[in-house]
Amino acid sequence: MDTLDLLKLLLLLAMLGYSLYGVIRYQSRRRASKRILKSLMQAGTPPREATAEELTLVQPFLTRPGKRQRPLMLADGKVYCLRGEYLRHGLTANGGGEQMHDTLGGVEVILPYDASDYLQVNNDAEVMLADKVAIVIRLNGEFDLAGGRERGMRRQEQAQQWAGGQVGEMSDIDAPSEGLTPDEEDIVRVDMLGQRDETPAETTARQSAGLGFGPAVVLILAAVSAGIATVTEDVVRLGCSAVAGLLLLCALWLIWGPRRWPVSKRVNHVRGAFTAVQLSHPNNSAAVSQHWFLGDKLHLMLPKHWLPHLVVPASGRVDTELRVDDYSVVRLGKHFSIDAETRAYPRVFWGRHVVLAITALLLLVGVAMVSGGGLRGDVLQTKAWLLGTQTRTYDNAGALREASPAAGTMVALKGQARCSLMPVRQGMPAVQCSTLRWGGGTPQAPRLHEDEQAFAMYSGKFLRTRANPMLDVMVQQQMYRNAQDNPLAYLNQMQGRNQRRFFDVIGVPKAISDVDAYCARLNAKSQMGCTALRDAMVENLLSDKEHTNWKALAQAAEQGAPNAGRTMVISAQGLSKVRRLAQRVAAPQVEGIVAAAADATLRSQRGGVVLDVRTGPHARLPAVPAFDDGESSVEKSPEGKLDALQRYNQYAWLAGPDGVAPFAVEAMIVGVSQDASDTPVYTLDARRGASDQVPAMLRSAWWLLAWLLLIVHGVLAVVMFVRARLRAARVNAYVAACAQAAARERNFS
Repeated sequence: MDTLDLLKLLLLLAMLGYSLYGVIRYQSRRRASKRILKSLMQAGTPPREATAEELTLVQPFLTRPGKRQRPLMLADGKVYCLRGEYLRHGLTANGGGEQMHDTLGGVEVILPYDASDYLQVNNDAEVMLADKVAIVIRLNGEFDLAGGRERGMRRQEQAQQWAGGQVGEMSDIDAPSEGLTPDEEDIVRVDMLGQRDETPAETTARQSAGLGFGPAVVLILAAVSAGIATVTEDVVRLGCSAVAGLLLLCALWLIWGPRRWPVSKRVNHVRGAFTAVQLSHPNNSAAVSQHWFLGDKLHLMLPKHWLPHLVVPASGRVDTELRVDDYSVVRLGKHFSIDAETRAYPRVFWGRHVVLAITALLLLVGVAMVSGGGLRGDVLQTKAWLLGTQTRTYDNAGALREASPAAGTMVALKGQARCSLMPVRQGMPAVQCSTLRWGGGTPQAPRLHEDEQAFAMYSGKFLRTRANPMLDVMVQQQMYRNAQDNPLAYLNQMQGRNQRRFFDVIGVPKAISDVDAYCARLNAKSQMGCTALRDAMVENLLSDKEHTNWKALAQAAEQGAPNAGRTMVISAQGLSKVRRLAQRVAAPQVEGIVAAAADATLRSQRGGVVLDVRTGPHARLPAVPAFDDGESSVEKSPEGKLDALQRYNQYAWLAGPDGVAPFAVEAMIVGVSQDASDTPVYTLDARRGASDQVPAMLRSAWWLLAWLLLIVHGVLAVVMFVRARLRAARVNAYVAACAQAAARERNFS
C-alpha cells in the first residue's frame, strides 16, 4: 500500500469515526430527552389544568415533527413548567435530508406558530406532554397559543395582500401599539398603492448571460468524440463523427442561438417611511451591517451600487416599487430607478466570452496534440479534397519532374532509387534511406588512399588470432576444480565464460613490428596512445616465458617464431582491449581518409528527383545493410555508433550496383524545394494516404472552428470588458447625481 492509499484509508476511517460519533451523540441526547421528560411527569402535581381554549388550540400540533403521518396523543390535560436553555440538534445527510429536534432544558419540544421568535438564552415555558415530546403553549410570558394563532392569521392575510397587490394599508402582524402620535403612525404605516408587471428594462437588469460553462463542456465533449473518430475506423469512426456533429450543433446553438428571456415578475407599488437600521453581529461587535426598511413591515433589498450614495430622507414618506417574490427594489422615490438606469446604460457581459475563448484555446492545443504536429498537412489534404484533386501516379523520376506537382497533391510513386548521403552536424556524413534520390546519376564510389598499416591497426587485423578449443576445455576444467568448494563463484565464472575464451596469436613478431612502424610515424602527442597499446599487449599476450616490457615481449615472440607461432595466447577480453586501443591510435588518420572520400561521394550526387519521405504506413523504403566483420572489428559502442570502416562500407554500397533498391510510396506532398544542385526536392508525408482523408478533414475542421471561436470571442471579451468598465463608471456617476438631486429635496418623492 503506497502513501496515497494509506492517506485515503485514514481519511475514510476519520470520516466514519466522526459520523459514528455524531450518531452516538444524537441517540444519547434522544435518550436524555426521554429521561428528563419522564422525570418531569413524576416530579409531582402539575401547576394547573389546561383550559378548554388551550386544548382546542393545541390540536393542530399533535403530530410528530417531520413525520406527519404519525399522530401524537396528549398524555393528560395537565400543564407542566419547563425551564432551560434552547438547543437544536439532529442528523444531516449529504443528500440534503435532515432530522432536526428542538429542545428546552434537554426535553424535545414542538414550537407552535412563531414561538421561536420569543426564545431567549434561558427560557421559562409551559408545556403539555404528548408521547415523547412536549408542546409549548406559553413561553417567557410573551408567547401563547391564542396570540400565535392570531399573528399567524394576520401574517397569512398580509401575505395574500402582498401577493395580490390589494390597494390599502398593509395589515400589522402584531397588535398595534396604543398611544402613538400621528407622526409615529406614519413611520410604521405602509400603504399598498397597486401592482404591475416588470418593464423589459427591469427584466434585463436581473438577467445574467451566464459564464458559458454549458456550451464549453458540450464543445469539449464534441472535440473528444471527434478525436476518437480520427484514431478509429469504419463503424466506430462513423458513430463518433455523428455524435461529434450533433454535440457541435448543440454547442453552437447554445453559443449563438436566440437568447431565452426570463418571464417578467410582478412589482408592488408601496408607500412608507424609509429608515435605516444598523445591526451588530452577536459574536463580533465590530461587524456592523446596515439594513433598510419601509415602515415596520418591509425589509428592502436595495441594489448594491446604490448603497454608497443613499442617505435617509429628513422626513416624509417615500414611494417605492419592489418585486413581489424577493422584495428587491426597482424604484425608490422619483430619482432612483432601475428602468431608467438600464435604458440609459444597457448591461454588458464579458465573462461568457472569456470562458469560450479559453475553451477555444484548449481546443487548439488538443487538435495540435492529436495531429502530432501535422496540422499543415491536414489543411493541405482537406484543401485537395475540396478542390477534387485525384491521386497522381508516377513510375519514373522524369514524369514526376516534368509534372512538378504542387504541395497538397496526393501521389503514388513506385520505382528504384538510391538512398542519399546526408551531412550531419557532428561526425561523418550518414546514409539515410528516408531521403531517396530517384533517377539521378551514379555517385562517385569512395576511394581510399593506400595506407595498409593504418587500416590494419584501425580494424584490429594487425593482430591475427585463431580459436584454441583444447585450451578452452582446460580452462573450464580448472574453473570447475577451483569452484567445487564455492558453487556460487563457479556460477559467476560461467556467466562470463565468453570473456575467458583463449585464442592463439599468429604472427606476433609481425604485429609487434607493425605497431613499432606505425607509431614511428606519429607525432609526440599520439605517442601516449602507442604507449597504452604496447602496455596492453605486454599484459595480455601470454607465453611460457615471462615478459614484463615491450622489449622482452619482442624477444619472446622471436624465440617462439620457429614453433609455428603457437607459443603465445590471448584471452577474449584482452583481445578486445588491445584492438580497442589500436583503433584509438589509428582513428585520426583513418577517419580523415574516410571523411575525405565521403565528401567526394556527397558532392557527386546529382540529377533526378530527391524524395524526402516522412516515414509512415504508406511507405516501403530500402534499408542500409549491416556491415560488420565480427572477426576483426573491435567491440561496438553502447550507443551503436558506427566506426569509420563501417561508414566506408555503407558509402561503397550506396555507390555500387546494390545501392539501387525498389521502393513504393503513397503520400501527400507537403513541401517542394530545390537542393544546392537545383535538383527538385519533394517532401512527402507517408502517414497520409487516401484512407486518411476523413481524419485529416476532422482535424482541419476543428482547427478552423477553434480559431474562429478564439478570434471572435477573444475580441469580444476584450471589447466587452472595456465597455463594462466604462459602464460601471458611468452608472456610478449617474447614481451619484440621482442621490444629489434627492438630497436637495425634502424627501425622495
